[in-house]
Amino acid sequence: MIKCELGKTSIDKNIKVLKDKHYIKRQGSNKTGYWEILDKKTNVS
Repeated sequence: MIKCELGKTSIDKNIKVLKDKHYIKRQGSNKTGYWEILDKKTNVS
């Protein structure tokens, strides 16, 4: 595991920004799922 200097709140905010901009999407459940990085061509805002 990698230790990070950011707090949980900062990480949650950054994940929300990435999801809102359609850069990432969650696949599967919280326990066994993963984050999918979306193709740049689909990131039209």
